[in-house]
Amino acid sequence: MSKNHKIVNLMVFCLAAAACINCKEQRPEITGEQKSSIGQPPKEFDWDEATIIDAFNAGKIYSLDDFVKKAPHITDTVIINKDNYKSRICAGIYLPGEDKVHLKCFIPDLTGCTPQQAKTILASVRKWNDEVLKMADKAHESHHRQVHKKGVFSLPNSAEDYAKLCAHNEISAYTNTLLYEREIVKRAIAHGVPPEVWRKIISSRFGEYWDVVEKGEVRLDNILLNDERKDNLLISTTVFNWWMKNEYDKNVHICRQRITTYLDKNKWAINYPHNSNNYEKALNICYTFLKDGKLVNLNRYYKKNMMMVFGLSDFPFGTKYSDIDNQPDVKELIVKIRNIPGNMLYDNKAPQKFIKKNKNIKNKSRGR
Repeated sequence: MSKNHKIVNLMVFCLAAAACINCKEQRPEITGEQKSSIGQPPKEFDWDEATIIDAFNAGKIYSLDDFVKKAPHITDTVIINKDNYKSRICAGIYLPGEDKVHLKCFIPDLTGCTPQQAKTILASVRKWNDEVLKMADKAHESHHRQVHKKGVFSLPNSAEDYAKLCAHNEISAYTNTLLYEREIVKRAIAHGVPPEVWRKIISSRFGEYWDVVEKGEVRLDNILLNDERKDNLLISTTVFNWWMKNEYDKNVHICRQRITTYLDKNKWAINYPHNSNNYEKALNICYTFLKDGKLVNLNRYYKKNMMMVFGLSDFPFGTKYSDIDNQPDVKELIVKIRNIPGNMLYDNKAPQKFIKKNKNIKNKSRGR
């Protein structure tokens, strides 16, 4: 072999060796966790822990109907009799302390009832045990769960903002109720079910929205032809208008209870100022929903330094941000607690790690 050939061969060998070294250096190192998972079956999805958003992001669901069918809940039996049939019925509840959604199954007890009482009780039980309405309530309570697990009530906020978030917790849960019923109606329309039939399947509380659907101004029969942003605004305003008319005053009791506990457990919050970042973040969590196979943000209540919607948004251009106001009784309570001797001495600095969990307060459904 000539001297030149030897030199060429040596150069080729050196280049090949260098390339191998570089390949080895560039190859990502397999961690211990990755090694342990090699050859192992994929981790099973934890439905007990998952929220609606978690399940959607994991590709486990594509609709609210998917979620309510797959997610677990606890069934509680409630007897309806002559002594309680006129009481306000709680169809479901989310208990933060145990992190479980409970749905009620109603059983009639006609002992000692008059014929009219028996008729009323049986009609009430049939209504509350209806599967569509029961799953609509599960969508409602599951949204309460999502709001809690995503940290809305674990963000440092002023007393006034915290009280408003208690109301937004309910308004947004009812919005999820409407979105679930919307899926049912959309499916019914696709199968040619007429309005006089599908309107009996769902609750009557959101008639403002269903009237527009029936007129064809909202195209649930063809989502591609539907004006999605106007649809979103109509959904939001329908729920808000209904809640203000029917639930605003009734919400005072639970709001007073919550704000009292919040200020008792978090003394710094008595004088804590409005935190625009935390408040907006909390509202964005409350008003993030699964709609038509994707996540939408229906927060039209507050955005830092914004008066109306500009550019890309889930609402029409020019939609104004307009927040709710706390009930007069709630405002008075906050002022009263703030003026308790000694409370003015607390500074307004939230702890760096703010965690507030209250196992005693319950999120109650307001009925269908």
